[in-house]
Amino acid sequence: MAENKFELQVSEPIPNEADYQLSKEELTAWFDEQYLLFQEGKKQGVTMEFAMLGHAMDFIDFARDAAKVELDFGEESLEDFEVLLDAICNMFGRQRPSNEDFTDMVKRATGFFGVMIMKNIGGNWVQSNIGMGIQIKGTNAFVYNRIARRLTNGREDEVISFYEALKNI
Repeated sequence: MAENKFELQVSEPIPNEADYQLSKEELTAWFDEQYLLFQEGKKQGVTMEFAMLGHAMDFIDFARDAAKVELDFGEESLEDFEVLLDAICNMFGRQRPSNEDFTDMVKRATGFFGVMIMKNIGGNWVQSNIGMGIQIKGTNAFVYNRIARRLTNGREDEVISFYEALKNI
């Protein structure tokens, strides 16, 4: 019987175009400018960074509209983010989302969490065959997988300790 071997494949870090030290409002304005350039054909393709920032903005809108929670990318939003993830996990446990709805929420939450990491810790986006991640000082943190596990398993895979561990890299 052939042995199945999984080989993790990770891209080189993607250089950041966005300045993650900007405020939420300034990052939103930058995103909007990039979107207009893309629509006008002045920018080639949608980059992973651009997509993740868009997902982050969508998650902020979701938090405001669905839970009346105002998030930004500062560390002070980490507790509210964890509470939201818990509520989403509980809702998914009751409603059994489609794979598409689950993946969409994971992407949005990953975008938000990733931008928070970029703003407060630093790093660069990486792509892998197991989802989006961030490389911090040569270490790959698979943010997408952590968010997916959090929404599947609940509090046992909370994100605050994951974030704190990344600060110590």
